[in-house]
Amino acid sequence: TPDNNATTAAPAKAYTSSPTTASDNNNDDPKKKKSFFRKFLSFIGWLLLITAIFLAFGACMSHRTQIYFFLLELWHAVMETLSGLGELCEGFTYKIGLVCSGMGR
Repeated sequence: TPDNNATTAAPAKAYTSSPTTASDNNNDDPKKKKSFFRKFLSFIGWLLLITAIFLAFGACMSHRTQIYFFLLELWHAVMETLSGLGELCEGFTYKIGLVCSGMGR
């Protein structure tokens, strides 16, 4: 008869690893490093984009009053068309020197 007081080792479970989605691509691959020419073109591209945005912002700030009166005139034209009540402001025109005439004054 076996000895009941003796401890026996439990059988070890065989653990299996689950499949991973990690790719085998190594970012240190020398073939995939960007060349100096490509980095330089990227730098020039970003530089041109930032310069264009800066110049566009400067142009908007320089001509903000002209833009305002253009949008105001456009707004009145749209409201006149949509309302059907006739002319909202007679003779509203954009004049040199940023003076708006008309507006019932």
